[in-house]
Amino acid sequence: YTVVGSWWVVRKLDEIKGCVAIELKSHQYLFALDNGTFKLGDPRPDGPSAEEIFTVVNLSDRRIALKSGFGKYLSVRKEGNIVGRADAIGPLEHLEPVIDGDKVGLQAFNENFLGIHDGNVIAALNRTISDEENLKIRTNAERETGVKKAKQDESLGGVANCELNYVKMYQSFGDHKLRLSKKDPSELKKARKQGSFHEALLDRREKMKADRYCK
Repeated sequence: YTVVGSWWVVRKLDEIKGCVAIELKSHQYLFALDNGTFKLGDPRPDGPSAEEIFTVVNLSDRRIALKSGFGKYLSVRKEGNIVGRADAIGPLEHLEPVIDGDKVGLQAFNENFLGIHDGNVIAALNRTISDEENLKIRTNAERETGVKKAKQDESLGGVANCELNYVKMYQSFGDHKLRLSKKDPSELKKARKQGSFHEALLDRREKMKADRYCK
């Protein structure tokens, strides 16, 4: 699989962490709207837009939840429709990534996989990974290396890289200067474990008064 910008395709479950983008078709990603719905994004050969980036909350070794940039969790309803309006994680927000060779799918609580149906409708309707459900999960987290220090700093580096990516996408560059929070990035690592990663990112950027998505 090719790398798009800083976004590379995960091949193992333990690589699904930090920030991810769900590529449903070639260069087309799951796009979150501010009304809590989702659509298939326009083709983006240079990588996902801000609305197409989600924070992973690891619930177990196999299950995750996805939080959009609007601070809401992706939910799958019983009939298979997806929405992004949940403030907390319950059964409807549980997703199980399945990697089977070249096939990758996201299985919802109804045991169906997310896919593209009737044109560009995104829903979890089928219990097998066919062409419609076969997707790519991309992340911009730092890759593991053989260097001991890199392994020790991996999770911290991942959240720091995620913050840098968000700042680049959201910040207003009136004076062409990139501003990052001077606060200890280790607080992001703690926030990710607590499921409040997006809130921590927004709080750090809000204090810099340069982010059009902050209050």
